[in-house]
Parts: sequence; C-alpha cells; structure tokens
Amino acid sequence: MPPEPVELPDDDPRPARAPRIGAIESDGKHKGEIYGGTWSKEYGGDDKPIWFSVAPKLMDHYAAAVWAQGQGGSLPTRKQGDYLTTLKGKGGAFTEIFNRGNSYPAGFVWLAEPTDDGGGAWCQRLSNGNQYDSSRSYPLPILFVRS
Repeated sequence: MPPEPVELPDDDPRPARAPRIGAIESDGKHKGEIYGGTWSKEYGGDDKPIWFSVAPKLMDHYAAAVWAQGQGGSLPTRKQGDYLTTLKGKGGAFTEIFNRGNSYPAGFVWLAEPTDDGGGAWCQRLSNGNQYDSSRSYPLPILFVRS
C-alpha cells in the first residue's frame, strides 16, 4: 500500500521549487515579474532570488526611479546590471529584453546610480553589458528589480 500523503505546514522551512530563469510569475508577491535566478555574491548580491519587471513606456531617469519605487522595487544598481548581463541567452522573457537591438534608446536601460557630476546617471547597453553615463533627462526603457 502507498504511504499516506503528508501535509506540510505553511511555515515549512524547506524551499519551494524555484521557477525557471526568464519565467514570468503568475501569482503571489512577484506576479507579473520575471525570475532572474539567484543574485550571487560574485555580482554583489545576497544569494537570494532576484526579480525584474519591464515598464510599459520609456522614461527619463527621474520618472523611472519614482515609477520603480512605486512598484515596490528600484532601478538596477550597476552591480545588478552586471548580473543582468549573465542572463542573456537564458530564454523566457529575457529573450525579448535582450533582443531589442543595440540602438539607442531601445537597447539600453537605466541604472540606479547617478554619475559623479550629479547631472547624469548610468545606463546599460543590453547587447554587450557596457555601462555609460547619460543625461538623466533622456527617455530610456526601464527595468525594475526586487530581491
């Protein structure tokens, strides 16, 4: 006879099975967000899951930061941008993000940090992962992150 199924308590410490990198979460706290795997310490992370989401329109850096915060996240840091580059070729929703081409502005996203002069902010070219300083007033595509 097969063993009786065991019901686990809600606070069971065993981790749930992680979604596939690039999968869009269908419910829960990260509904509609793209699973980015584990943001490793190698890239300045905390070895915890990281989630991305795409804004519905281009925004300047100021509006992008406000929008991301309103979504419960933030713009990616430069280190998170470095990690994002490792997700190229992982499939799922990342295929569309990385296939925007390398033209400006479509192939770029804003990063969180302002440049040293305060008038600009960092952005990242998705095709090669290079990071550049740009005027904060230019509209670019937006990703927000949550971990």
